[in-house]
Amino acid sequence: MLIGVTGCIGAGKSSVARMLGTMLDGVYLSADQICAEMLERDKQGYTEVVDLWGKKFLDEQGDINREIVRKKVFDNREIRRQLESILHPLVRMRLKQLRDSKGAGDFIVAEVPLLFETGWEKDFDWVVSVYVPAELSVSRVMMRDKTSEHDVKAILAAQLAPEIKRDRADSVIDNTRDRAHTEKQVRILVSLLQQSDRSISAK
Repeated sequence: MLIGVTGCIGAGKSSVARMLGTMLDGVYLSADQICAEMLERDKQGYTEVVDLWGKKFLDEQGDINREIVRKKVFDNREIRRQLESILHPLVRMRLKQLRDSKGAGDFIVAEVPLLFETGWEKDFDWVVSVYVPAELSVSRVMMRDKTSEHDVKAILAAQLAPEIKRDRADSVIDNTRDRAHTEKQVRILVSLLQQSDRSISAK
């Protein structure tokens, strides 16, 4: 079963996705980490970025400067669109390869921040949205990343609103309180997913 975990920046997607993967005894992977790997030197994403923009985003060692890319992506919608057109198909292919390599009863938990924005929801057997309101996202990310309110709001503006992600998901984890509250919800979700997987496998 392929489970997609999504939510806005600062919602706590990573901690929930890892928790879910551990409780299901499944495989956890992150779309952001796949993108980072694809941008390593001589990987397909790196090659396509250099083909498109030359050395514009490279540092002195010839590696992609992710800080510069990140800033440009949120300052320039066209650059963001072009980068996504390079990386998103590579992420989608990796997810498909992993899914095809697993058997019935196996769980794959994929953290995909832009799952709804990319229109990938039908790629997943189950979609989980980790929800916090936008104002809580802003304060968490400002504290975590030591960044400005303006920068965090720019990132949020490039995503669907938290409430839209919440309403479109199969399940929602409310991550506005403490870890114990979140963990209780994840345990309930694990039971539901295990039940659903048995039903799918029995068909």
